[in-house]
Amino acid sequence: MAALWRLIELYRRERPDLAHHFTIKCVLYGGIAAHCSRARAIVSSVTGLGHVFITDSWRNRLSPAFGVPGFRFVFRRSQIIFQNPMTGANSFALPWLKKAEAI
Repeated sequence: MAALWRLIELYRRERPDLAHHFTIKCVLYGGIAAHCSRARAIVSSVTGLGHVFITDSWRNRLSPAFGVPGFRFVFRRSQIIFQNPMTGANSFALPWLKKAEAI
């Protein structure tokens, strides 16, 4: 949480016009910071959904319950680039992700 707070402070100080985040953890933390600092444009490059969304263990079934609200918040005003075609196809099974927002 300390790293997230420092990132939010950095974004508020620098006030970027464009925030581009790469990889799932950076997309989540950077997206939250960009929203809090009111960045004008946010681009999220997702290389994969990660093992949490793919594997079928009891832990991974619980993890999306905590992660999905964060991604819903981050993807709300973001353009999303899926670098793996299978990730993009699988992500549209998530009802909160609009196909028009993804590339």
